[in-house]
Amino acid sequence: MPATKIHSCSHVKATLDLYTDLPPHNWLLSNIECYQSEAFSESIYFLTDEELRSGINECDPQFIWGCFCAVPEKFSKEEIMSYDLPELESTYYLRDDLTPQHPLAFLEISVMDSSYTLVLSRDRELLGRLYSLSYGISDEEKSNRQLNRQLRRIRTIINELWPDESPEVCNELQWNCWHDLFRGKDQPDKIGDEKITLSLKINYMFLDIKHFRYGYLWDPFEQK
Repeated sequence: MPATKIHSCSHVKATLDLYTDLPPHNWLLSNIECYQSEAFSESIYFLTDEELRSGINECDPQFIWGCFCAVPEKFSKEEIMSYDLPELESTYYLRDDLTPQHPLAFLEISVMDSSYTLVLSRDRELLGRLYSLSYGISDEEKSNRQLNRQLRRIRTIINELWPDESPEVCNELQWNCWHDLFRGKDQPDKIGDEKITLSLKINYMFLDIKHFRYGYLWDPFEQK
């Protein structure tokens, strides 16, 4: 459970309130988009814990996007900024094994497009605290492992039907099929190969190679 999903995005303050006893640290904020708040009008910040909490307590802003990385105080701003900044619109968060994206961070709180929040840490005790919130909470790694198992089933059939097809087309087909058959279904394991094959053939027939919906390539076999 190194990654936990909160099915809401309006609770950064409530989440931070669970972590008042963290070891000395600073916060790297990136990818910040905030609704009607002058306190967080820039995309990137480097703040002390006190500065971050003061800014959020002052206006309790609604974040649309935002990655909050807690980094031990011993690391300088220069050291922290020498690494690539986290990317929120990234296949990184589809992995089976999730840890904070910034290599020096011990805790990551990421708000995703006003939809949900991911909290990542190698410390399971920190993530266990989230279950005291009055929001829907789930294990994101467990969800990702199920997703990638389903995508591998789909991709295996794609490879059998069209062994020479391009990675871009295979990627588009796998996601179209997954959304058609698996997303939000109560008993996805009962979906048979015949149904997957039919969905893929229909999607292939109507595929518009000039207008792909999924711009990122994802190979679920890399997660085995």
